[in-house]
Amino acid sequence: MTRGEGHASACWNQQGARTRPFNSLPSLSWEAVAIIFVITVLGAIYRSSCLNPGSLWLDDAWQAVLANASLSDQIKFSSSAPIGYTFVLGLFAGLIPDPELGFQLPAYILGVLQVPLFALLAYRVTRSEVFAVWGAALTAVCFHFILYSARVKQYTLDAFLVTLALLCFHKLWQAGDNSRGMIRAAIASALVLSFSFSASIVVAIFLNLLLLRELIRANWRYSQTWRSAVPVIGYNLTALAYYLVFLRHQRNPALSQFWQDYFVPWDGGLGQVIPFLGNRLALTVTSFWHDQIVLGYKGTAVLPEELALVLVTAFLVVIGLSRMRQLQGLDNYWSWSIALMYLSLVALAAVHVFPLGGRRTDSFTIPVTLLALLVGMQSLCGMKPRPIAKYAGMSGALLYALVFGMPSLLGGQPIYPPESSAAEMIRIAEEDFGGDDVMIVYPHGSFAFGHYSSMETKLEASENYSTSFQVEAVEDRVYVLPGIVGYRQEPELLGPALDRVLRKSTGRIILVGSHAKPRVLTFLHGRIEASGRKPSFWRYESESFVFRYLPAEGLKKE
Repeated sequence: MTRGEGHASACWNQQGARTRPFNSLPSLSWEAVAIIFVITVLGAIYRSSCLNPGSLWLDDAWQAVLANASLSDQIKFSSSAPIGYTFVLGLFAGLIPDPELGFQLPAYILGVLQVPLFALLAYRVTRSEVFAVWGAALTAVCFHFILYSARVKQYTLDAFLVTLALLCFHKLWQAGDNSRGMIRAAIASALVLSFSFSASIVVAIFLNLLLLRELIRANWRYSQTWRSAVPVIGYNLTALAYYLVFLRHQRNPALSQFWQDYFVPWDGGLGQVIPFLGNRLALTVTSFWHDQIVLGYKGTAVLPEELALVLVTAFLVVIGLSRMRQLQGLDNYWSWSIALMYLSLVALAAVHVFPLGGRRTDSFTIPVTLLALLVGMQSLCGMKPRPIAKYAGMSGALLYALVFGMPSLLGGQPIYPPESSAAEMIRIAEEDFGGDDVMIVYPHGSFAFGHYSSMETKLEASENYSTSFQVEAVEDRVYVLPGIVGYRQEPELLGPALDRVLRKSTGRIILVGSHAKPRVLTFLHGRIEASGRKPSFWRYESESFVFRYLPAEGLKKE
């Protein structure tokens, strides 16, 4: 067998007996290490184009607000974001005072480390340097990974933890009976609960599948096996308790409305359920490559979306069947893991717990899908490529990383949401605010206000937002309009709250916000003018804005 080459099933025969020790895998050749290093650098460059925007996007802003909040608030609103991740994010951001970069760097660092980590995983599983390099290339240019490596939310951490779990559980799977390893895995899996909700789904599948294999091999009777079962059962109980205490009440009207199109539509009958499952599963399976196929360069579709989904899904099915023919029984670890993961996602979407095909929420599934892709490709290509094919394969991976990564640098695909003026608008509003002025903050602009404003703010529980909290100003002359569910479709819902503020004020009105919908802004503007005030200054840029309104007599003086 040549250096670094082989087949994933070489470590186990069909009866499950170990035929070669795990640690016998030779080190990667210097050529493979060099190419993986170059691809990692390319991945870092592609991801850097997303860094340091003018302002944080809506979801990133509220995550930053929560990270800067007190520990009691982080615990209180932990259903919005994992408490461990939020706490560490706050500590990290405290070391870097930049209000954007300080919160982006943790995801960026994890996004870059994801490239060599997945390459190592691919090498451990396939025992092939070619597929290790391809693993690095696919990870480096994955559109989702590039985009969310600059987002404050935990999507990059989700994928990183799943990759790390795949690496660890693969070693445990090959190690055979290992009660200490199971104990360590159960403890580590419990820690994952506080850092990533979605990664815990995959971790739970891996851990329980390992236990099931040990119990079957031991014929359910060896005490050593049951000692391995105790920590896994303990993890399952811990996960259940965590859900009941922190996550069971996560859903609220705003969250349900936002994700309603990603839950199984039982009300529509099988005529809607079956197409929904087909479409959403296809989106989930192809999320790692979907945007490169559909968007292409400069946003121009290379293939119609439906055709692209069908082709890629069919390809994955073919390589999956090819792989499954070579392995039998429970030792077909990857096939069982992948099947259980997707079945779990369908089940969670069926009971309206977790969205299916939500794209960004699917980020944690990408490492599993990519690994299946590489293992299936290896089955089709053969066990041991010739030296020429080996170097051609690694060179092809490097070329792939160069070609498909360019859109992120050339502006062909969206990199970071364009609402980049919130910080500037809030600064202008605060400089203009004084005397008996009243400041009104746009509902969904309150999170940017909480992050960028120099005024003291606080978090209040609210079912109007998917976050389960809203930002309120301590200053009694600053009013945050309530984000009533559906106000962006029916701005009139804001009328009563706005009228109460207008009746209290006799001086200037300063309206500031971000992520504004034109119809809502038009309604607010008309309502304020109807109260006898006229705009004397305004600025609108990238859905962020600041308006100053004066009473009629004040406008004449000015």
